[in-house]
Amino acid sequence: MIIQTDSAGNLQHTYTFSDDSGKQVHAKTVVVRDTTLNGSARFFNSRFIKLDSLEQALDSMKYLSPGLHKRIEMRAQNLKNFTHRVISEINEVDHSEFPLPEIAGLVRRELMDKDIPIAFDLGISNNDTLSKFSQDADSLALVNSSYVVRLYPHAIFDRNTKLHLYFPAQGQFIYKSVIWLLVASLVFSLIILLTFTLSILFMLKQKKISEMKTDFINNMTHEFKTPIATISLAADSIINEKVIRQPERIEYFVEMIKKENIRMNRQVEDILTIARLDKKDFEFKWEAVDIHQLIEEVSESIQLQVDKRGGELLMMLKAMNPIVTTDRAHCSNLIYNLLDNANKYSPDSPHIEVATRNTDKGVVIAITDQGIGMSKAVQTKIFERFYRQTSGNIHNVKGFGLGLSYVRAIVEANKGSIQVRSDQDKGSCFEVFLPFVMDV
Repeated sequence: MIIQTDSAGNLQHTYTFSDDSGKQVHAKTVVVRDTTLNGSARFFNSRFIKLDSLEQALDSMKYLSPGLHKRIEMRAQNLKNFTHRVISEINEVDHSEFPLPEIAGLVRRELMDKDIPIAFDLGISNNDTLSKFSQDADSLALVNSSYVVRLYPHAIFDRNTKLHLYFPAQGQFIYKSVIWLLVASLVFSLIILLTFTLSILFMLKQKKISEMKTDFINNMTHEFKTPIATISLAADSIINEKVIRQPERIEYFVEMIKKENIRMNRQVEDILTIARLDKKDFEFKWEAVDIHQLIEEVSESIQLQVDKRGGELLMMLKAMNPIVTTDRAHCSNLIYNLLDNANKYSPDSPHIEVATRNTDKGVVIAITDQGIGMSKAVQTKIFERFYRQTSGNIHNVKGFGLGLSYVRAIVEANKGSIQVRSDQDKGSCFEVFLPFVMDV
């Protein structure tokens, strides 16, 4: 097909037909007359062609070359859309206004949809200069805000119009959002730290108990070894032919066996006290007891030991009412243990004072010595089982470390109290309070 114009300006379509060998067999020319409207012109084939003529030509192409016609139509439509966008943007540039309340409402709804209920300031800028912003908003904060988006990111003309958001309470909002997480983390951290600390303390306590039990076993072995050896020696001496004919010698060795047997029985009772301390299994026979009389009875056995070491035991029994409700046997053991400790922990000649006084509710028994004394650290441990100020397999001070633990248990059973005052190398003072009548 050949398209050209004649001298009158009409469009001529010449169609040429060929056979299978390519030889032209027929030609036909169609004249399209000018029926233009508005006199619009276009260039076509190096000549001016009227618009209606072009449309007729395109109509002809629709049948003669459908692929070319379709591509031309698509490009024409794209050009038409582009033209509409240009016209629309030009109109917006010239006439549009930015309604801040509507934009603020849209932003607020979006934030609520994202579960972010937070106050904000809003502003619009052109070429990085704020043209509009919310009432009472901080313009400097809006300009420097990191929450900025372009309002027309796909515009043909670069308008550089941006929407600025600033959240005055952003830090407070974030803090409130994570406060529960921070609190939970802190609580769990404290629990873990507390558990770790308690575990370490428990391990140290177990180690300490293990060491004290080892000391106890060593001391017990030594304490039992001495009387057993003495009894064995006395028994061998009795059956000796020279001794067996001397009644006074036999009586001497029998008395020795009795003393060592009593000593072993007392040590066994001390050991059995451990089980009673664990179970709080003490049998008490409550009765009215004269403390002064009890102290004098107990002091007789201690007086011999003190005199043997060249010391003195002073009595200052000044309580006007010495009658308390207690168990006579356990209270005797209580006083004996305190006096025995005062004697054992006095390195030279012991100087021991026993004093009593009344209070409104009972009697205070004070036992004072001038012995080796105790440090503050030792004072906090002396009432623990197996604890001894001299630890290890050292026997300069004999015992199992149960005396003061037993004393505290008896005082607590009597609803009383015990206090200690001591200075290193200056001596100690134990004060035991026993009530007249126990409060049940």
